[in-house]
Amino acid sequence: MAQLEEWYKSMPPVTRTYITASIVTTTACTLDLVPMIKLHMDWNSVIYRYQVWRLASNFFFFDSRLSVSFVFKMFFLYRYSKLLEINSFRGRTADYVYMLLFGAVLSLLLAI
Repeated sequence: MAQLEEWYKSMPPVTRTYITASIVTTTACTLDLVPMIKLHMDWNSVIYRYQVWRLASNFFFFDSRLSVSFVFKMFFLYRYSKLLEINSFRGRTADYVYMLLFGAVLSLLLAI
């Protein structure tokens, strides 16, 4: 258990936050604490029902249940996010967050 804690704490901060949010979101859906329909991006719900959480929640939801597919998705998210944060954005955490936000905003605009 201590090794798992050390591994978790050794993750770069943005990667750790993104992985944690993704696991919590998927686990909440798997346990039926949050309906999946409340997380997907729906512009009508954002604009007319003021459900602004949909602008962010769709980036943390990867699968409808905890499965092997979800584990692989988390592995690749962890691996590539960590590599980006450690190599390309070393010492520039804010730049990495800005890049992620820029990509998210662009994705949302393209989804209109």
